[in-house]
Amino acid sequence: MDESGGGSLDGFRIGVTASRKVEEQVALIERRGAEVVWAPALSTDPTRVDDAALRRATEAVVAQPPDLFLATTGVGMRAWLAAAEGWGLR
Repeated sequence: MDESGGGSLDGFRIGVTASRKVEEQVALIERRGAEVVWAPALSTDPTRVDDAALRRATEAVVAQPPDLFLATTGVGMRAWLAAAEGWGLR
């Protein structure tokens, strides 16, 4: 356990796609020692989605699948899978 009471995430790189409360999420993960990559590719507002960034991120995940993936929103996950399917990447 580290000094904050949780397990250490030293050596991990964690992607955060949140657009809400992102500062809190990033701070929590960084306090545990992980490197954070913030890619706000998903949003509850469809006009705020950067399709080019989302496609690049999707292609990167397909090319090198993560060891662990945690989805915290069904809406965002369905939107991402629909976009990936439209690009032939599902």
